[in-house]
Amino acid sequence: MLALRRWMNGYDKLLVRLAGLVVFKCVRFVFCTVQRIYWLLNGRLRQQRESGLDENYDRCIHVMNIIAYYSCHVLIEATRSDYILTHNRFDSPDYIFNNDHVTLMSFDDKGVIFVESLPGRHLWKSECNSFYRAAQVAHGQKLLFVPMKAFLKMTEKLEGPSAPIMFLFNTARCGSTLLTNLLEQTDCCVTFSEPTFCFPLTRLYQRLGNTKQVQQVTKACFNWLCRHDKTLPFQPKAYVIKPAGPAVFLSLQMLRDLYPTSRYLFMYRGLAENIKSMCRLHRELANSSLACLLGRLISPRFVRSYLISLGIDPTELRMDVFHEVDLPVFRWVHICRRYLELRRENFPIAAVLYEDLVKNKEHCTRIILEYLGLPVDPLVDKALRAFQQDSQLMSPIARHILKKIRVPEMSSEDKQRANQLLNKWDLPLYGSDEVLEGTITH
Repeated sequence: MLALRRWMNGYDKLLVRLAGLVVFKCVRFVFCTVQRIYWLLNGRLRQQRESGLDENYDRCIHVMNIIAYYSCHVLIEATRSDYILTHNRFDSPDYIFNNDHVTLMSFDDKGVIFVESLPGRHLWKSECNSFYRAAQVAHGQKLLFVPMKAFLKMTEKLEGPSAPIMFLFNTARCGSTLLTNLLEQTDCCVTFSEPTFCFPLTRLYQRLGNTKQVQQVTKACFNWLCRHDKTLPFQPKAYVIKPAGPAVFLSLQMLRDLYPTSRYLFMYRGLAENIKSMCRLHRELANSSLACLLGRLISPRFVRSYLISLGIDPTELRMDVFHEVDLPVFRWVHICRRYLELRRENFPIAAVLYEDLVKNKEHCTRIILEYLGLPVDPLVDKALRAFQQDSQLMSPIARHILKKIRVPEMSSEDKQRANQLLNKWDLPLYGSDEVLEGTITH
């Protein structure tokens, strides 16, 4: 009973969200069924199907109005199945080219998804949301669907980024949003915190490898993300992209080949504090909470399926039983191991330790700016403004929200399982000096 209470603590929120999800999916199913029949009768279904043909390139964009959106959490990867939409019109690719407030969201097997927000609103700014993907959901008014073939053709007419790209990979819950905000505060960087398309892009790479198709889609996605915005009041010195943690499993060598001037940082946090923060996050995010709960009560296969959906291959890290603290350890080990592999391959990537950054703010900020090739003295004072408030204040996982969630302490058995995993991959043991090779702030 004690173990059950430990697992059920906080899951009442999960059950409410799942009930809401079931109701939404039922309503959406009925709506889409009626809509499909209506489209079949009025010929719109045929128009939609033929929009991907070469001769229909000038009318290949299907613009749809957002009527409703529901997900168990706004930070879960958004897909077209989370929306109830109505037809607006078919339009030309010029509509996307001519409107900077239409931004790339994601892609799937059916095509590419753009989102339209209000003109002049820069969704990458932290004032809209601490996470770019959440800002697109919150401020999106229309979705625009583009066939993949037409999307790649559009990209051929698009100029590449006008400034170097700086990729910030991370373990999650490690201060990477703080670092993104720090660079935003310089007023010379455009920052994107966790674009949605990084999830399907990571899965595509893991499925197909470093092929020409993957390279085309990768370059197209990042070019559209970093396209020139005529409404910006400044000329960017850098585009900073912070993918969600598992995106480190993309081929970084492929990214470097596509963008030779790009730079790479890895952000991490001490394992003990990362575990606590990740456990709170799992209680807040329904999908990870459900995976942990089912993995514990029924089968670890639920957790493995969840990891695969994130782009993490769990086959090498086998565990028979998943306790609540095991998933954060699992993820931290897998991502840090990939970082160290990149270092051994002589890939030019360095690390930032969260504890160093908050302890020696100005010193570490100077090191980071210098490493990224940005002017230090003119920008350091502006960058330090990021420490004045919670970097995730404009998000549902702000510090004051997650701190209310109680999480279990690490038991001796939990620490033993963690150390077995850490020892297997030659990583610092739990409670030791958890500083990874190549940490420039330490």
